[in-house]
Amino acid sequence: MHLMSTVLLDGDNLRHGLTSDLGFGRNDRTENVRRVRYAGPTGCIPARCSP
Repeated sequence: MHLMSTVLLDGDNLRHGLTSDLGFGRNDRTENVRRVRYAGPTGCIPARCSP
């Protein structure tokens, strides 16, 4: 059996920290996704909601 660490990247929590300087315009949402993509280790599966 292999032990694996799990990390939950919650969008609300990221908005208060990693992406707190961004708004909700098109360019800011694109930058938000870019930052989230690099926030997790390799193998991370981000669950994103889109309007």
